[in-house]
Amino acid sequence: SYPSSLRKAVNAGLEVSRALFVERAGKSVPVTEDTVLKRGETVKVELTLVNPVELHFVALKDSVAGAFEPVSSLLATSSETDAEKAKADLVFDYRDIGHASVGFYAETLPAGTHKASYVAQVIADGVFTAFPAKAEAMYAPDVFGLTSSDTVKVAP
Repeated sequence: SYPSSLRKAVNAGLEVSRALFVERAGKSVPVTEDTVLKRGETVKVELTLVNPVELHFVALKDSVAGAFEPVSSLLATSSETDAEKAKADLVFDYRDIGHASVGFYAETLPAGTHKASYVAQVIADGVFTAFPAKAEAMYAPDVFGLTSSDTVKVAP
């Protein structure tokens, strides 16, 4: 368990960051704390994980903000464009897309910088907290990292 209002990232052996991008006028625009999203827009969530040494059995999990619904490339409702945006480094062996969270799992994670992303659709109006994303060595839970939490604003 960790605080939902984490304003600073935590690095306990793993460095994790999260960036959001919204497509507007055909361009991918970074989402900042001043950005106001609209229902129906699609957002790319990009997670970056930096680890200094090789690790085994690593989970990278992002709690999905209440404003979003992840788009699964396995469903007929997603487009080829959505599938192209949702990519992960080949080091991740498994991806789990659920309504509440999206997870990427690696049996062996070589030292270095790794990226994973998913696409979500904006489905609700209001102000939401995106809880911190977390990376951890599953069998060495003292090795982990958290992003800061983010605020997501959606106008009607």
